[in-house]
Amino acid sequence: MAAPAASSSVGQAGALISQYMTKGRFPEDNLALPKMPVPVISIWFPAGGMEERFEQARAFMQNLANTEIGGFFSVIRDKSLPRGDRIVNAVRGRFDAMWIAKWQASCVAPTIQQTFNFGFDPSLGLAGDGSYKDVPVGIDPKSWPLDIDVDTTVAEADKTPLYPGGKVTVYGNFCWEGNKERAELFLLPKNQEVPTTLDGVTVEDAEKARKTLISQGLKATIIDAGRDSATFELPDSEKFLSGKGESFTARLVLHDNETLRTSAITKDKIITVKAVKAPLSSWLKQNVAYLVIGGVVFAGVVVILLLVTVFRSGGRRRGGAVVAAPPPRPGSGGMSMAMAPAPMKFDGGMGASMGAPPAPPPPPPMAAPGPAFVQRATLTGQSGIFTVLPGVEMKAGRDGALCQILLQEPRVSGTHASLKVESGQLLVRDDNSNNGTTLNGQRLPAGVWTPVANGAQIKFGPIEFTVGLE
Repeated sequence: MAAPAASSSVGQAGALISQYMTKGRFPEDNLALPKMPVPVISIWFPAGGMEERFEQARAFMQNLANTEIGGFFSVIRDKSLPRGDRIVNAVRGRFDAMWIAKWQASCVAPTIQQTFNFGFDPSLGLAGDGSYKDVPVGIDPKSWPLDIDVDTTVAEADKTPLYPGGKVTVYGNFCWEGNKERAELFLLPKNQEVPTTLDGVTVEDAEKARKTLISQGLKATIIDAGRDSATFELPDSEKFLSGKGESFTARLVLHDNETLRTSAITKDKIITVKAVKAPLSSWLKQNVAYLVIGGVVFAGVVVILLLVTVFRSGGRRRGGAVVAAPPPRPGSGGMSMAMAPAPMKFDGGMGASMGAPPAPPPPPPMAAPGPAFVQRATLTGQSGIFTVLPGVEMKAGRDGALCQILLQEPRVSGTHASLKVESGQLLVRDDNSNNGTTLNGQRLPAGVWTPVANGAQIKFGPIEFTVGLE
């Protein structure tokens, strides 16, 4: 803004304009419109001239800036033009850190038209009047993410990590008193990708991404929900455990099914908390019914076997006499196991005498155990943990429609390699990938099944896994 011609009232004129801008009403007695205070940014480019006019111009420009409500004053001389960018950034930072009207509306109703009462920041010296009462504001509740207290939620999970079949409490600013069924919690599978950002997408695209996460997630069961928290029972499945070794995390998406509002779903803001595998006590508690049934069945089988043994023994000996067993069936190729009368005992001569039955022959030696057979193979790496079971051929690659081991890496082919457990061992085959499959540092030929040993290092392109065999 350029300074006006010099006069005795130049400085006072700038102050008067600043007051009008701060009051926010033109003219001052116009009550038909609400107040709208306007901060003034005043940048003075001084020119040469008489000292009196120079000082009056400076006073006008300085008084024009109402710095008490966010205005700004600065001077730019010929050799200080590069300061322009710094001044612009300073002004932007100042406005980003201030506010004139502020309100809180977490408990919005599921309608587009809302009505709020504004309150003013008292530190700015502004006061509301009747014209700001019942000001209509158009909003779309679906575009507002749920107000989650991420710090408290993460801190509680650090003290008591999540585990399959356990519980979790999500903290925030909610409005679910008396209607806990509004609260829904979804846990994302360990290989489920989430959007990196929603910048530059339409509302429809963001809603589609949110629905995709919800449809593919694991749903928890609501226990209780109030104004500040919601508690859920987690599904008894390890599918939502992300990570490797014993360092697991769980990713949560909270949803209000009445207002259709959802917690953040982008990669940097999604609720991510500490998790562990289910402890033994929890597993026993959840499977006590199966253990009882299994114990009863086992005991019943033992009793039946004892009864059969007693019955057969009693049928062969009656009154101490030995009962001959029936002859073997023709064609059976075996001998009867029943006891025959005591054999004749030869005394070295031609005669014979009855004697005690000979001692039973020793039992045949136990057969040596056969080779160990692989029942399950586990691939562990930074991209997740994957399990290969007998009878299921699994593919690794970027094609989500064909690959069970999904690897989001550009250097991995769509269908990069295949794995299977067959004849008691884990086999891997490169499927003509661009960047190859390596086993313990050796690149595998394409199309050839190769055995994999326990503890081996296998890489699909740059993605590496450690193999564990059970």
